[in-house]
Amino acid sequence: MAKKPKLPKHLEEHQKLHRAAEKAADTTDRHHRIAFNEFESAIVDKNGEVDYTLLDKEEFQQKGLGKLVDSYVGAAQDYFNTDKDAKKLDPIKKDRLMKAYAGFTKKQFGDYIQQLGSDFKFETFNEQFRERHMAQLRQELRQTAAQGIKQGHMKDVIKHVGLEDVLDPGRLDVQYAGALLDYHERQGKPNKRALRQLGVPSIAYKG
Repeated sequence: MAKKPKLPKHLEEHQKLHRAAEKAADTTDRHHRIAFNEFESAIVDKNGEVDYTLLDKEEFQQKGLGKLVDSYVGAAQDYFNTDKDAKKLDPIKKDRLMKAYAGFTKKQFGDYIQQLGSDFKFETFNEQFRERHMAQLRQELRQTAAQGIKQGHMKDVIKHVGLEDVLDPGRLDVQYAGALLDYHERQGKPNKRALRQLGVPSIAYKG
């Protein structure tokens, strides 16, 4: 089997950072699910069944909220290498850690529980918190992975994604490099439909 040609240094660096970004995002996504499981553990009844009607009582709202916050703060401490005992952190520091890692604060989550009570289910958490945060986080991390790509690298980028017969590197701004490389890493060569979805302008096409 023929060896793949060696990539330019800037593309090798992007691949390395892109893999790291995907791992970081997938790990955060896992912690979202773990945190909600911890929240649910506060409303398990004597028969071992999840009883959302308990969320109509402030006692269980606060119990679940506390477990969720502790889960996120623990994950944040691991990620940011903060070794201080979580029990010694004041509420502001906990909130800042949670916001930085999970994308929302204790109060923002608590307000939803207080407002919805027993109507607060996983679907609400998934839509209002997890999915919104993960979409933003993945976009930000992928942009970070591509920060080393410069305008002068666009010829290499276009060749790497297999579009040298389609796109003109002299007419495609570097702002599209991250999206093209990310798509190629995850799904292979972008087709014209994908290019439209990525917002590649018509002026960048050859011919």
